[in-house]
Amino acid sequence: MKRCADVVIIGGGIIGCTAAYFLSKYTRDVVLLERKGIASEASGANYGMIWEQTRQPGYDLTMARRSLELYPTLINEVFDTDIEYEKKGGMTVFFTELERTAAEIVTRSKQSQGIPLQLLGAPEVRELEPALSEEIMGAVYCHEDAQLNPMLTTIAFARAARKGGVAIYTDTEVLSIRTHNQSVQSVITNRGEIKTSIVLNAAGSWASQIGDMVGLKIPVYPHKLQSFVTEQIPHVLNRVIQGTQIHRDSSLEEAVQGFSYTRNVSAERPRIGQQPFHQGALADNTMLYIKPTVSDNIVCGTTFEFVGHDKNTSYESLTLIAANAKKTLPQLKDVHIIRSWANFDPWTVDGIPIVGETEIGGFIIAAGHGTAMSHGPATAEALAELIVHGKPIPFGEQASITRFTD
Repeated sequence: MKRCADVVIIGGGIIGCTAAYFLSKYTRDVVLLERKGIASEASGANYGMIWEQTRQPGYDLTMARRSLELYPTLINEVFDTDIEYEKKGGMTVFFTELERTAAEIVTRSKQSQGIPLQLLGAPEVRELEPALSEEIMGAVYCHEDAQLNPMLTTIAFARAARKGGVAIYTDTEVLSIRTHNQSVQSVITNRGEIKTSIVLNAAGSWASQIGDMVGLKIPVYPHKLQSFVTEQIPHVLNRVIQGTQIHRDSSLEEAVQGFSYTRNVSAERPRIGQQPFHQGALADNTMLYIKPTVSDNIVCGTTFEFVGHDKNTSYESLTLIAANAKKTLPQLKDVHIIRSWANFDPWTVDGIPIVGETEIGGFIIAAGHGTAMSHGPATAEALAELIVHGKPIPFGEQASITRFTD
């Protein structure tokens, strides 16, 4: 194991592995530490969506668009494995008049931001996806949206980073971080100490624990998602289908927020100690995702839960997910489920990740990415420029930890 490095990255998910690859273009003296295996947490258990339609203006949308630009070049020139990248567009379906009204408002708003959304009626939806339910009244569609295999993508970045000279150590747990005069000095692991002046915290839903090691409160919380995958079936679906976060008793304002995936927070700046919102009924914390894979399995989800780092699935949750999936894609009625799981996406109160430098010299954060596959390559590119050349991150003030107040 190396005993010194220019940069030590903590976390072997998509953010850590993309950062390792982009940094390898400038220096071979990079170490990545992962306590389990590459893509062993959220980066191996999500839906692999690179979507524009659900992004917020500024940092969020800018990073998603840049990643959409970067992926084809990476696939053609860098990766040595197929990541199952498909640019087939993405569709958010709706079933009620309230959802339709919200969809109309959101579509106009996002079109004004330059996002190429289309509002589809029921016939247009079934022209694109004939197997979808007759109950669907319409959908919002973005032809720019893409999907990929998240585990294969993370591994592809790790392999590219290794080829660039990055030392990757799995089964390596970070125990503490030594500082002196409020600056990073070294990282202590279960396999020894690595001297470094720069630590990149890319630990996802465990980023707050890494922050504690330097006395820094990082308001990132584990957001539990439950999912399952079906057996292989004859091809019935072409692209990811998503539902809305709109409840039957929602006001129009709440429905618009639910459809646009903005967080309902106060006008004040978010606070360091701001906790996840109250859960409420399970049905109100479930949202439809249906993703076809290249092998014609169907991945279905998901619940939204704040239960710490508990990865247990529940019969009630999986039953509700199955009911939503069957309502949307009736051909799933008699299909067998072959595996279920739960994992986390890292949650922040305003839905924007925390990226950039901190008050601790050399301690950099890249965490809180609930949509890390959309942000990964662009975030890593920006971080490499920051670390090597001191170049500011685009819209960095929106993602900085300084946006939080006590």
